[in-house]
Amino acid sequence: MFGFLEVNEVDYCVVGNAFDLDSILDTDLDLVVAQSCFPKKIQKLIGKFCFEHDYVLFNIIQYEQNADLFIILIEVNHKRFFVKLDVCGDIIHEGKFWFLRASELLEKKEKYCDRSGSGVSFYMPNQQGSFSYYLLKKIYKSVKFGIDGDEAALTFLKKNYFASQNQIDAWLDRTFDSKGKAFILNAIGENSVEKFNFHLRGSEDLMDCPQGRFSTLRLREVMRKIKRCIYPTGLVIALLGPDGSGKSTVGEGLVADLSPAFRGLRCFHLRPGFLKAVSGSGTPVQDPHGQSARGGLASMVKALYFLIDYLVGYWLLLRPLKVRSHLLLFDRYYHDLFLDPKRYRYGAPLCWARWVGKMVPEPDLFVVLDASVETIQSRKAEVSADETRRQRERYLDFAEEHPRCVVVRTDQKLEVSISQVRGAVRKVMSNRLLKRRGLND
Repeated sequence: MFGFLEVNEVDYCVVGNAFDLDSILDTDLDLVVAQSCFPKKIQKLIGKFCFEHDYVLFNIIQYEQNADLFIILIEVNHKRFFVKLDVCGDIIHEGKFWFLRASELLEKKEKYCDRSGSGVSFYMPNQQGSFSYYLLKKIYKSVKFGIDGDEAALTFLKKNYFASQNQIDAWLDRTFDSKGKAFILNAIGENSVEKFNFHLRGSEDLMDCPQGRFSTLRLREVMRKIKRCIYPTGLVIALLGPDGSGKSTVGEGLVADLSPAFRGLRCFHLRPGFLKAVSGSGTPVQDPHGQSARGGLASMVKALYFLIDYLVGYWLLLRPLKVRSHLLLFDRYYHDLFLDPKRYRYGAPLCWARWVGKMVPEPDLFVVLDASVETIQSRKAEVSADETRRQRERYLDFAEEHPRCVVVRTDQKLEVSISQVRGAVRKVMSNRLLKRRGLND
């Protein structure tokens, strides 16, 4: 990556506590690039880099005006992992210029070698630049996400401060008022991580930002947030299939496999559960076909009740989580109501359930899990073999008619099934990047 950036004349430096690539790749690799490269040039170059090395550019999350998080899927020697590349230009937070331009870090950068022995070399800022960026990043994470610093963070800041005290004091004078600077120096001087975080959390509001820059930056910040809401970076997946098709097992595998690529995870059974307090626990049905169907009117009302839960739950729960780059995984979805009506004691015409279903917000991907009748019955024989056969036919017909649906067999090795679902997710994410940014793998 570093050689690729240098060949393409990108002025960059690696920032943070980043002398050992093996350790930083477990979290994020933070890069600062020249403001002139951000965002379009760097997005195209990283897309090109992934294409040339057969990596998958899985997602791009713009979490600040001048900051993109690139999530890259790498598969090497049958091993698979996600790398998070955090790239920024001038540091801006919530429409405020945080007194640290990319040029300040780049003009005095120095060449370093990876301590893990890989032989990789890369540029890093000098000690004053490393301190400035790392401090602002820690304040940002503490204030926005409630993520406190640890012993390593405190040690890193202390080491850099005392190695370049005069330059750092001058930068603190430019960036914070006198009280804010005192907070920072007290934080660095503490031997306790708890006291360090206490002083850190109190320092953001004491930054001496120039008021004249706010109007344009704040307008851009509003536009960025609107864009994030219109184009969310999270993903909603719904697993469908008869009982015994492997939804729980595949779901657990997907959580382990895909959650590192997202900023959060929520799992749901059937509905968003926004009306949970009114409707009951929403737990899985133990005896799916053991009770008689409700009357026609009651069933029609139940379909509408589901609709309300999905609409309200989507806009007040699912959509905000999706905007915040969460993976949302459903075990069953509304469409089960007309694919397996006996399970929900649905006794009204199926055309009513289908018509109501047209108003239900759909997931980004339906995955119908399928296996032979014999395999399904051997796993869970809650219904007759004939009923299992009928359910399989309905789910497969639904998959054939629905453009957002894929079918994955589960009467094969679990790793193969999960790999096939991952391939479908990869296609969805690639198509999304292609449509939004002209990028894909």
